Amino acid sequence: CVNIEIKDFIEFGYEMNADDLLPIWTQEQENIVPSIITDTDQIEQPIKYVAGLDISFVKGNDKAVASMVIFDYQTLNIVAKISINCNLKIPYIPNYLAFREAPVFMKLLGIQKDQCPHLTPQVILMDGNGVWHPRRAGIASHFGVLSGIPCFGVS
Repeated sequence: CVNIEIKDFIEFGYEMNADDLLPIWTQEQENIVPSIITDTDQIEQPIKYVAGLDISFVKGNDKAVASMVIFDYQTLNIVAKISINCNLKIPYIPNYLAFREAPVFMKLLGIQKDQCPHLTPQVILMDGNGVWHPRRAGIASHFGVLSGIPCFGVS
């Protein structure tokens, strides 16, 4: 099992004015909808690896630990664990979770592809919505388009 842990805190995001950014983010969500794939026949077969992604926050501040766990689909054995400590400057805003957390998940995926590319998952499960979102662009849909890997939201 590959075990990668980045202990130094990585900063994500920027100081923001929600009134300025929400219209831009809404437009970006609308722009990704045509690229969302909902046909499971388009998932690369056979499925060898499945990953789970999540972030857990320290109560009361923006510090968090983000993790990616990859398991072998046939044996259900864990083959890789990747985690990073992070500080997210963008606050949680309902319906815009992808703009807070997707950059962190892209960092995890980048570490995975750099350190153990042979374990790249064909499917990702993540905490959050996908097409069950007001604009069909929840974090799972958004991250699936960004990463090019089919993502399923589990909420």
